[in-house]
Amino acid sequence: MIWLYWLLGTLCYYYLYILRTLFGTLGEDITTKFDLSVTDLSTFFAAAMISYSLMQIPAGILLDKFGPRKMLSIAMLCLSSGVLIISLTHSLPLAIFGRILMGVGSAFGFIGTSKIVTVWFPLKMMGFLLGATVFLGGLGGAFSRQLYDALPHQWDVSQSLLSLGIAGVFLAGTIAFFLREKTHMSVGSAGAVPVKKTTFVEDLRVILTNKQILTAALFTFFGYLPISIIGDSWGPSAFQKMFDASKETADQTLMYFYVAFALGSLFYSSIVTTLSKIRSVLFVEFSFALFFIYILLAHPSIGQDTFFGIPGFLILCSLIGFNLGGVALAFPIGCSHASKEISATVVGVMNMFCMISGGIFSKVVGHLLHLYWDGTTAQDGTPIFSGAAYQSALKPLIFTTVLALVLLVFIRAGKEEVSLSKA
Repeated sequence: MIWLYWLLGTLCYYYLYILRTLFGTLGEDITTKFDLSVTDLSTFFAAAMISYSLMQIPAGILLDKFGPRKMLSIAMLCLSSGVLIISLTHSLPLAIFGRILMGVGSAFGFIGTSKIVTVWFPLKMMGFLLGATVFLGGLGGAFSRQLYDALPHQWDVSQSLLSLGIAGVFLAGTIAFFLREKTHMSVGSAGAVPVKKTTFVEDLRVILTNKQILTAALFTFFGYLPISIIGDSWGPSAFQKMFDASKETADQTLMYFYVAFALGSLFYSSIVTTLSKIRSVLFVEFSFALFFIYILLAHPSIGQDTFFGIPGFLILCSLIGFNLGGVALAFPIGCSHASKEISATVVGVMNMFCMISGGIFSKVVGHLLHLYWDGTTAQDGTPIFSGAAYQSALKPLIFTTVLALVLLVFIRAGKEEVSLSKA
């Protein structure tokens, strides 16, 4: 039965990942629906990312206090409500409010699943189970556009989003009906022992003064940036200009990127048998990721070669996605330095670092595009950004990946189980 609980949490992550990546491919539809400028569109993208990031610590605290059953049900209702608002309105402020609701609801997905894992499974299984969660979530991201296109063709973007929002309401009901809480949770290697009740302020103090947790959190800050920018926001638009690709081909980058990302998460998590091996695995995969990111952004002409009729940049996107797939392995390291009682808060702190980087850098890319803009406009005065502008705007991803690798030098795994008294 505990595998069903993990699956329900993973379905939340799958659902939110469909929506997260889908909006990256709907840029033109959203621009038309709300009559947006590129700055407005970057704000629309960033609204969900920033609210998602800011909710990470509160989500962790609420999950630790009330459990994943209540909070995941409420979160999926919040997420689906945001989608429903965007589908039903033509007002940009309301649409941004809908994106904020989406970000708030999405904040509980990964943390809620990690809470289920730490409560019901041994800590040594956390890396594999979270890798499998990311694998399934990555598939949702990979095929989000295909799922969207499978909806009736006569539906416009509003009707299609309405149906996806209704699906989220049904998911919330399913979680509330089937998911159960664990009333007696073992803590550390001592088994079922009385635990000291602490306030969330004390829990945060323990977490934020732990150098290893903070180092792991900084690693996710820089390590997740390429995923956020390529997969969740600017990737398709950038590659369409950088490689003179059609919109359909550029949108395929998400499928190639996230299928490879899903496979990479499953592969790298499956070869980790102990917490102590996580750092070595992360160093290998991020070294490969840096190499392919450098080729893609510093030497884009290489990406224009073709292999078996498939544009080379799709191959590069796949290789980047595969070697970023194990980023979730940093979370077991953070949790190994604290008690299971505050595991969701630990993941919340780390995921806040992880996702706030995407929200910030999504806006940065928008500003950099204007900085490198050559002045070309469409007939209606809308700026047209060249491939060179996109390439220059995305080049900082090379440097941030180098920083992620440097931080791995300082990361150490804690014990397999940590008692509350030692946290």
